Amino acid sequence: MPQRNDAKIGVWPLVYHFPSRKMVHEGPDPYFPPASAASHWHAVCSILAVLSMPTEFTRKLFTYADCLRMAESGVLSPAEKVELIHGEILLMSPPGARHGAAVDRTAEAMSELVKGQAIVRSQGGVVLDAYAAPLPDIALLAFRSDYYVTSNPGVADILLIVEVADSFFDYDISVKLQLYAIAGISEYWVADLKNNRLLVHNRNGRRTNPSSSCTEETPSRLRVFLSAESL
Repeated sequence: MPQRNDAKIGVWPLVYHFPSRKMVHEGPDPYFPPASAASHWHAVCSILAVLSMPTEFTRKLFTYADCLRMAESGVLSPAEKVELIHGEILLMSPPGARHGAAVDRTAEAMSELVKGQAIVRSQGGVVLDAYAAPLPDIALLAFRSDYYVTSNPGVADILLIVEVADSFFDYDISVKLQLYAIAGISEYWVADLKNNRLLVHNRNGRRTNPSSSCTEETPSRLRVFLSAESL
């Protein structure tokens, strides 16, 4: 897109600068008017120059309902994994081999431990509020006989969320941590693959490495399966 100079008096300038670019375009170039329209172009710019323009832009935030409608209409492809974070739709990167193995092994181990008592959802959707619907690596959910077939689980249904962090560790302990804390998730774990540690966050604000000490609220057998050695 063309770039404009910053107007010192808060209005559109008369002079536009177009960056050099290499592109294939059939027909008239939309960035460059024909010579016969030069006078008209100058006139339009002159008119714009006297109009005061806002300096801030408002983002369009999407809701979970918006995402469902876009998926139904084909705007969002079923082949793409997306998260809704603070009203923004984010495309998730494909997981690496170690990340995938860690998620699969952990989900399998957890399922054996909580069979008939809770539901282990692996990389499935949860809905925190109208503007937040992440896809956590693992979510431990309150047991329901219908396995949430009519609607995705909400905050009240979530017992534990686990993110396996490889390339996006900083994101998981900042944006995701804040998101889950504000939503009221009771416990959140981050398995840090690069540093071989497990961080445990709960409502008491504790952050520990289970290899050295653990919070009493967290089942010890689950922590063993999520320890750095097992991942």
